[in-house]
Amino acid sequence: MKNNNRVIEALQAQISEDEVKNICRKNKYIDTARKFTVYRLVEYFVAAAVGEWNSFRAAEINGASYKLIPIDYSTFSKKASEVDYNITKELYKLLVKKINRETKRALKLNKYLDAVDSTTISFGKTTRLWAEYRKTKAGIKLHVTYNVSSGIPTNAEESNGKVHDSKMLESVINPENILVADRGYLNLKRFDKFTVNNQLFVIRIKDSIIETKKHQLKRLVPDETNVTADYTCLLGTEESYITENRVRIVVFNDTYGNEIKVCTNMLDVSSEVIALIYKKRWAVESFFRFMKQHLNIKNLFGTTENAVYNQLFCALIAYIVLYETYKAVSKKLVHTKLSMVDFIRKMINGTFNTETLILLFDYFANEWI
Repeated sequence: MKNNNRVIEALQAQISEDEVKNICRKNKYIDTARKFTVYRLVEYFVAAAVGEWNSFRAAEINGASYKLIPIDYSTFSKKASEVDYNITKELYKLLVKKINRETKRALKLNKYLDAVDSTTISFGKTTRLWAEYRKTKAGIKLHVTYNVSSGIPTNAEESNGKVHDSKMLESVINPENILVADRGYLNLKRFDKFTVNNQLFVIRIKDSIIETKKHQLKRLVPDETNVTADYTCLLGTEESYITENRVRIVVFNDTYGNEIKVCTNMLDVSSEVIALIYKKRWAVESFFRFMKQHLNIKNLFGTTENAVYNQLFCALIAYIVLYETYKAVSKKLVHTKLSMVDFIRKMINGTFNTETLILLFDYFANEWI
């Protein structure tokens, strides 16, 4: 049987049992279990994400290969539904605070760059009536702020699938960072609010938006540029709302020749940098793709709200734990080059070479000190 316990070692290096117990107390949850505690629940969900298990029953079969305490699937299922998912959500946010020590180096700007987006996970409606989405399907959304500088999801909020992305923006943004987002987050009144509050943003706008009182900006055009226009204006809609503050519009072509038009309140950087900032938004798309392909978030085991969101927030915890471990180890590798996907596979299969193993053991030892 394979020994995959390095995944759990990575988790233990970042999160202690005492930290989980403190969060349980804060949420007034009394954990009466002697063996399968909330900490063990998190361990199982992290292993399930990394190992891409397909059910609670798979935990009963595969838990031993991760050196987890033996349980039956019904115990796992019951605990997942019983534990308030705000506990794993708060644990995820605690982990973000602990590891978010990156310097502001994105695009040589003096602020972090936050890409905001959501992903929808749909499933059968019969057993999950609480997750309103469509007539024939239930569904939930995970709204995420992905910090491009640090490479981690620094904030995440949950909702049912019917909630519009724009309504959740206020709950995930960090006012100290630069916000970059797609057209789903377009809101002209919010643009005015952002400008007043000095919240920097780069957001794509729709073709239906009305532009008035245009003023072309003077600029030095580089020899190679994909920017076709750069001006300020007021924005309006057919409902007649017009922004109170002028905004900057940058128009550019993507790598496929498609025209992209973004709105921003950043006036002190070049239009090429604005275009590049918007392109960085794809980092959050890549993050969602990674989560779905490698951390199993499309395959939700439970039917209750707690079970579903506990699994999702533990998957986020798994991502951060793995990413931080990978980042710490890979930057010291001399003779080996690994992508994060390769790193996870080798961690699961126990096939690291000697160089990587030595660095991995050193990382765990330093984290435990």
